[in-house]
Amino acid sequence: MTASDYIVRWRGLWESARGRYQALTDLTSREREALQLLLAALIYQRNALEAYSAGVSRFHEPWRGDGFDQLMSDPGADPLFSAMSRISAWPGMHLASAAFRIPEAMLKAIEARPGKTSAFDSLCQRISTDLNGQALPTPVPVEWPRALLEPIRIHAPIACCELTPSGTAGAAVTSDSIALAVVVALRDDFAHGETGLSEADRVKKRPDLRNWLEHREAWLSSLYRCQIVAAQQRLIDWSLNHL
Repeated sequence: MTASDYIVRWRGLWESARGRYQALTDLTSREREALQLLLAALIYQRNALEAYSAGVSRFHEPWRGDGFDQLMSDPGADPLFSAMSRISAWPGMHLASAAFRIPEAMLKAIEARPGKTSAFDSLCQRISTDLNGQALPTPVPVEWPRALLEPIRIHAPIACCELTPSGTAGAAVTSDSIALAVVVALRDDFAHGETGLSEADRVKKRPDLRNWLEHREAWLSSLYRCQIVAAQQRLIDWSLNHL
């Protein structure tokens, strides 16, 4: 699949998300927030795909390779989007921006449908009390614990959709849980680590989490850019279907 093929898939997701947001006037706050995050992620991904399809950067290549230093090549120019759209690191920055929004959108989608079974129920952390210690009517999903994603990461295939026999996006990302591990790894990489965890918790109490911290960067570097796009689109599609 080419970047243009992914743009075709993107249009279907965009119309679905946009239609849902425009049609539902009685959106709950969580539904509205989830759809807003998904629409924002789609906007960023579309700009990344445009850059890939225009040849700004190679699409069927491992994630690493386009250095941030290139963005600083003209110290006299203001870093306006319009002036930087031909920089090879540009599409990766857009995919990272999408990656920040998708995991949170999924949590809000799960929260918006408390009675609906989710394939991700076993992978998200929930809280059962509010800030005052009062019990919540329904436990609220708040995070994707990396220790639960580490076993998925270990067994996730590294594959370019161009090189797989079927040549499809599905061949590069074979399950929803793998897609989540891919997108969270990208989110963590651009956030320079995982939030809310002390050094003692990372190193002493949670050796399984330490494995994620130690191996995430190298794993992400080996993933293909098309694989990251496929993972994002798979999770966006899941979120829209869950809402």
